Amino acid sequence: MKQVLRLNPMFRAVGVFSAVAALVTGITFAALTSQASLVNNTISSATASLQVKSSGSFATQDAGFVFSGVTPGGGAVPALGYAFQLRNNGTVDLNIAASIPTAPIFTVSPGPGAVDLTKVDLILSCTAGSETFALTTDLAALVAAHGTGGVVMAPDALPFSGSNTADCTAKVQMDSDAFAGGSASSTNFNIVFTGTNVVAP
Repeated sequence: MKQVLRLNPMFRAVGVFSAVAALVTGITFAALTSQASLVNNTISSATASLQVKSSGSFATQDAGFVFSGVTPGGGAVPALGYAFQLRNNGTVDLNIAASIPTAPIFTVSPGPGAVDLTKVDLILSCTAGSETFALTTDLAALVAAHGTGGVVMAPDALPFSGSNTADCTAKVQMDSDAFAGGSASSTNFNIVFTGTNVVAP
């Protein structure tokens, strides 16, 4: 009498799964493939380049101004402002900020005395096309903001990019209690304009 070999159902299931897996694996390795490539790619950033001109040619710096005859409590000097230009020579729109790297030192006569830099204002106004951006703030704020990029002119998006130019003016004004004495004069100081690219929301 022949003995019938009976397989455990679990062994039969494992055998079936193994056979199916082998078949699928064979099909996977036999699939056709194709590739296409984008070659020689490079990445470069946009360019931020701000230039200024007061008397010479556009450059990263130009001569500043002598704000003389400033009367404490009086109007801004000069009345029409000193003219200068800013040029966005890059490829992105810029926010423009102003700052003073080192505080001017004032001599008061007759001395001793000091000038309160929070009571001396720098007044800047620029027009680019039909848009105007401006800033009125005290010298102390401009000095304090230098390490963080400056005090931003408002509105804060410079309305041009490329090689467009803004026509600007600069004035100075003092509060009536800026100092006590007959006169005051400062050492030379720099006004730094910083352009930062406008990031779309």
